[in-house]
Amino acid sequence: MTERNSPIISKYKYPPLVRRRLKDTSFDPSPYPLEPLLNIRINGYSLEGLVDSGATTFLIPKAWEDILKLKYHGESTGTGVNGKFRQLHTTVHLVVGQGARSYDLGDIEAFVPDDKNLDIPILIGQIPVFEIFDINFQKSKNKFSLQPNGIKQMNQNDYSSPVI
Repeated sequence: MTERNSPIISKYKYPPLVRRRLKDTSFDPSPYPLEPLLNIRINGYSLEGLVDSGATTFLIPKAWEDILKLKYHGESTGTGVNGKFRQLHTTVHLVVGQGARSYDLGDIEAFVPDDKNLDIPILIGQIPVFEIFDINFQKSKNKFSLQPNGIKQMNQNDYSSPVI
């Protein structure tokens, strides 16, 4: 794990489906935006999550539930850009970053929209990541950084009625 104050620095990337098509020299990626994708590990699985300053919580698509062996302990109504939806509550072990620049955040509360057809990435929202790190988006340089801010992880019972 990383020394206490070492930042995690990452680049904006194309989403995975676009990156797979980049091998085809006739494919034009210019219509697709670069996104602030961060290397993470959830329950030991290496994945990428979209750093989303507009999301309040950590959101995992339901399509991942079997692979990540998610167990649910509650449900609530979430609110997103498309309105209200039913979401399931789970606890996952989260590590952000990769290799020497990684931070083990331990077990965090995450939310899973109860719809396997919902086409969204893993969303890294404000709770708890934005409370543990100061995040600096530098879109003009296609990079962003997460700097530990010294605030301890928030107790999962300190918030209710999450909004994404």
